[in-house]
Amino acid sequence: MSPSLSYRLDGDGRPLVLSHALGCSLGMWNEIAPALERIGLIVRYDTRGHGRSEVVTDAFALADLVGDAVRLLDALGLDRVSWIGISLGGMIGQGLAIEHPERVEKLVLANTVSRLSEEGRALWHERARVARSDGMAALADLIMTRYFSAEFRQSRPEVVQRFRSDVLRLDPRGYAACCEAIAALDYYPALHDIKCPTLAIAGGTDVAATPAMVKEIADHVPAATFTTIPDAGHLSVIERPAAFLEILKSFLDG
Repeated sequence: MSPSLSYRLDGDGRPLVLSHALGCSLGMWNEIAPALERIGLIVRYDTRGHGRSEVVTDAFALADLVGDAVRLLDALGLDRVSWIGISLGGMIGQGLAIEHPERVEKLVLANTVSRLSEEGRALWHERARVARSDGMAALADLIMTRYFSAEFRQSRPEVVQRFRSDVLRLDPRGYAACCEAIAALDYYPALHDIKCPTLAIAGGTDVAATPAMVKEIADHVPAATFTTIPDAGHLSVIERPAAFLEILKSFLDG
């Protein structure tokens, strides 16, 4: 049975779907959503196990998260959308553009990767194990160091604390299941099947999805361009919202 998803609609016009990072919620887009409403219909949703969406504790794959997205688009009557995904949201976007190319007009892949090393897979499985055995409190500080640059953690502790609180509210079983889905990530061989205009955005100080990892996606997607926000960490839209928005609007209007 498909999980129920929490979503929010704002604005009107061409549909833009905003898909958040692992451990976050649709609220992560609050800073830039009002400006995007002037462009079109903004669709934000909570990935299963996040925010107000239903928690799924059984094993699932990234393909199931793509399926969730398709069902949401169908329920909203949206045949074709521009997909803006960051981190996990970018992985879902890759899957959507590969498996359902007719549904994606333009694709933005921010701070995300298309494949993992064996070491990377092991780290995701270990994170899932810790979540199940010790809860989210055992991972919250580590996750903040992956989300944000050291400079941002020092200068904006109130923002970091807000995201840390969101992480602590997650059901560790649902989070672990997402980690295990990510551990099986391998869209790299099919990147050439993504035919829509694509923008890959990296954060210059991102240690989770380094600029080289993000550029690898752009190098293998035929109609892709690549850009870096030099002083941004993994949640680039949070650290540098104005820069992220400017890059995004330029791409969407092009």
